[in-house]
Amino acid sequence: MDKPKSDSDSYIIVGAGVFGTSVAHHLITRYPSADVVLIDRGPFPHEAGASWDWNKVVRADYTNILYMELALEAMKHWRSDDLYSADYHQSGLAWVSDKDLPHAIIENYKKLNATEKYHLLTPDESRARWGGAYSSADYPNGTEVFFNEGSGWVDATKTLTRVIQAAVDAGVRYVAADVKEVVFEADGSTTGVRTSEGDVVLANHVILATGAYTPKLLMDSAPNRSEIHAGHRVVAAGISEGSVILDDDAAEFYGKGPCFVSEAGYTLGGVIPPNSENRIKFYRDVSFTNTIRHEVTGKNISVPPSRADYAQWNVSSGMKEEVRQTCKGIYGNASDTWELKDYRVCWDAITPSQDHVICEHPHSRHLYIVTGGSFHSWKFLPVIGKYVIQMIEGTLDAELSKTWAWDRDDKGSAHEGLLPHREMRDV
Repeated sequence: MDKPKSDSDSYIIVGAGVFGTSVAHHLITRYPSADVVLIDRGPFPHEAGASWDWNKVVRADYTNILYMELALEAMKHWRSDDLYSADYHQSGLAWVSDKDLPHAIIENYKKLNATEKYHLLTPDESRARWGGAYSSADYPNGTEVFFNEGSGWVDATKTLTRVIQAAVDAGVRYVAADVKEVVFEADGSTTGVRTSEGDVVLANHVILATGAYTPKLLMDSAPNRSEIHAGHRVVAAGISEGSVILDDDAAEFYGKGPCFVSEAGYTLGGVIPPNSENRIKFYRDVSFTNTIRHEVTGKNISVPPSRADYAQWNVSSGMKEEVRQTCKGIYGNASDTWELKDYRVCWDAITPSQDHVICEHPHSRHLYIVTGGSFHSWKFLPVIGKYVIQMIEGTLDAELSKTWAWDRDDKGSAHEGLLPHREMRDV
């Protein structure tokens, strides 16, 4: 592998979501004179990606110790780095579980000697906390509530916009274009990308941070080279969400509570407290695929809908009902009069073990795959780009290289509950 040694190298980063933005910012910081081009479909931040949203949960609470360590590193930036902390809200996070999740998280924190302020609550203790904000939530028999005071949420789009702008101010060139193909040389190596307008952009390093679009982009680019295709490694999946705008009194009352998520009973999702416009967002943690037959290869592949915005605002009645179930499971009868609105589908790339894919493609030199957010990776915005650069330079920790490789054993799980087991058309 050719290793970049100075800031004379050139880079194309396709996708200005969390992964691509973090890579761009870290690259231009490390190599101020490098030619770094960040490409996405329209003005940033483009709303089709998983990274665009009103808000996202930020936490280090993982049963997987690798991602706990990574998240703890990121949390330092969310709490103290002006670039990230400006729109971070340390509300805490309460997690209802009827499994061993709370104890596994606590055990990991102990192994890492972490200073997070966490508590294990009974359902009755949870009902009585936060002024009764979650007193009407569904707590099935046998559940416990893990509460971390140090977790929280972030205004996602505001923060992503600020970090992209910081990268641009530092010298990154942002290009609004729809990338349709990777450009390969006769020897199979990658030299650039081709847009829908037919323009070719060339660079020494081509980084695909394309999320749910990755499997289709690879198959479209090399339909006759099956070794290039993502196959089972990366799959496009979606989850549904919706929100409600509260009046000032309700926003003040429910704003006392932390982020709240339940994997028990019928709730199967979470809520993020009111933002500056009194909006609370619900998300349903049950994903789905959208499988089609690829028009050239004839292979089945899951893809977001073909519209530029992924048709994310076209939400079925079944999806809406599931989001309402999550709302009901968190706020009970108090939510009966609420008018949920702005339903949307959030598309992401998920992997069998929910581990990232951060590697050079083994069948095309200079092509780097940086994806696999698996619905849990927004929080890594401050740090993930650093590890991508280490991968490109050949200095990435051996265990991380193995975990994030193109070909791996896919054992373990970072966010297992989000694996898709149904089709979007059936929801």
